[in-house]
Amino acid sequence: MKKTAYFLFMCLFACSQSEKLPEGDIVEESKVQVSEEVAQFSESSKSQVSEVPEYDTWTFEKMDDSNLVFKEGPVFDTELHELEYIGQIDIDGKAPFLVFSGRHCDECDANTSLYFHSPRNGYLNVSYGENRYLYPGKERDYETDSLLYEARAFYGEVFKGVSGIVWFQKTLMEDNSIQNSVYLAKIVGDKVVAEEVKDFNDRLKEALELNKAGKNKEIKGREYTSEP
Repeated sequence: MKKTAYFLFMCLFACSQSEKLPEGDIVEESKVQVSEEVAQFSESSKSQVSEVPEYDTWTFEKMDDSNLVFKEGPVFDTELHELEYIGQIDIDGKAPFLVFSGRHCDECDANTSLYFHSPRNGYLNVSYGENRYLYPGKERDYETDSLLYEARAFYGEVFKGVSGIVWFQKTLMEDNSIQNSVYLAKIVGDKVVAEEVKDFNDRLKEALELNKAGKNKEIKGREYTSEP
């Protein structure tokens, strides 16, 4: 665009010395040039999207820096530090929903977080703590060492007919009471939809029964301190 602007400026300058170019001609020329550039960009984008290969199966092979590498060929760049693969949920013939953990920054006080995403939805924004979930286990205050949060998490078919990740949480409130809650990130079509669910005890019992039946897996908790 800089070259185009410079070219137009030189034309205007030259024409002003002899015959003034009508303003309408300049506008029409600019419109044509912009339209051509947009069209070229659109065609390029379409070709890039259409060239993305599809895979019937995704078998995890290894982690390579911030990448999750699969045996069939797919490589998904998480852009995370200290990346760990946890598992995946296959619901159809498309890319699975991946469960992984990591930190969005290298030299910072951020804790390791959980991430839940399918490559079918493209790039996942993880900058500045976007799209992260709390890691199950025990979180203690970094100054007093008091227990702030405790949770168990399962992924797979967590409730009958419901696939995703569920957290059974116990959170220390400001009045020193403990609040139980159930947080669900469920798969709906191609998306992940988050919601709170009632009936802590009944839901935990249901998730544990499905766990025993091999329908879901529990994410091993870890102990960590709160972020400063």
